[in-house]
Amino acid sequence: MRQIGNLVFVLALVSFAISCRRGYTVDGSIDLYGFEGEKLYVVVHEHGEFIVVDSCSVKHGHFQMTGSADSTMFSVLAHGYEPLMPLVLENGHINVRISPSSLMAEGTRYNNQLYDFLDRKNDIDNRFEDIIQRSQQDIFNRMNHNYEDSLNNVVEEAENCIYEFIRKHYGDPLGVSVFLMMCNGSSLQEPTPLVRRVIDDAPKKFLSNYKVREYLRNTGML
Repeated sequence: MRQIGNLVFVLALVSFAISCRRGYTVDGSIDLYGFEGEKLYVVVHEHGEFIVVDSCSVKHGHFQMTGSADSTMFSVLAHGYEPLMPLVLENGHINVRISPSSLMAEGTRYNNQLYDFLDRKNDIDNRFEDIIQRSQQDIFNRMNHNYEDSLNNVVEEAENCIYEFIRKHYGDPLGVSVFLMMCNGSSLQEPTPLVRRVIDDAPKKFLSNYKVREYLRNTGML
């Protein structure tokens, strides 16, 4: 019995050691012209500064980065000063695909949730653009169709999609990051009704985030 107990103790120590070493791996493929041999960077924005967290080179259309993340960070995968896509840097295996028609990061909890949201939002945006194009075509053909109700319904659907996602993620990095994306990164932008709706319903933890507080101060909401 004592030997079994010692074995269990050793296995527990090994398991703990492995979990402590657990980090992130970003495995990516990129199908864009001009990226072979180029460097990609994972960049975070903290306290007014852009900080490079990791980097790698593209080889034969693929790239890989490995490291450890003490906390979940919302970052941007960038090529030089050009942002390519948002990326949640978190422990686990993150699969990234970049092509002319799509951007995707999946395999970890927050990346899956973020890109599921972005896909839904993109679908709504496409339907909005389709209605705009049909209305413009009708004007060109001198046809008189009213698309106002259809446009208003799609806008309302988009706003509800954004609001519900942020509300679900008030307590984690996705909520703050998508909120700031919604505000277009401009602290001087006049708050929209959707912004006010998010703020009015937000808990103290969300409102105490320094990036949110900075936005609120600069827009006169604090």
